[in-house]
Amino acid sequence: MKYKVMGSYQYRVYKYIEADSKEQAMDIACQGKPLHEWNLEVNQSAYKEEVESAEEAYPDEVTIIKKTFPFEEQRRESGDFFSTIQEAKDLGFTEDQIWSVVITDHDEGYTYTFGPSNHWVDLLGYVATKEKHDGNTYYEETI
Repeated sequence: MKYKVMGSYQYRVYKYIEADSKEQAMDIACQGKPLHEWNLEVNQSAYKEEVESAEEAYPDEVTIIKKTFPFEEQRRESGDFFSTIQEAKDLGFTEDQIWSVVITDHDEGYTYTFGPSNHWVDLLGYVATKEKHDGNTYYEETI
């Protein structure tokens, strides 16, 4: 089974580990190197206390749905995106209910992508939903 092991340094990091269980995946990932030294191409590891979670992952089965985000977005009272994952967690949402919102600028306009919360490049912020994501599904809307 393949697991996605996640943690935070100055930003979210993750890597995929082949293991028989979540616990084993986290143990394999935690072989003494800090998260900021993780490199997805090289089998490096992290300090145990920095790793947050592991989940079953199917990185080759990414689904991109090109339509408006279909779920009711929960944001700050002001209507702004959450700035951090922790802001949404403080309101009772779990990580699989928190979506990153990134923007891409291109010749046709802008594409807003809603996906798992581990994205930080071109990040606008985070929204939360009652619905949970599977970690591999993305919604793209081009404006």
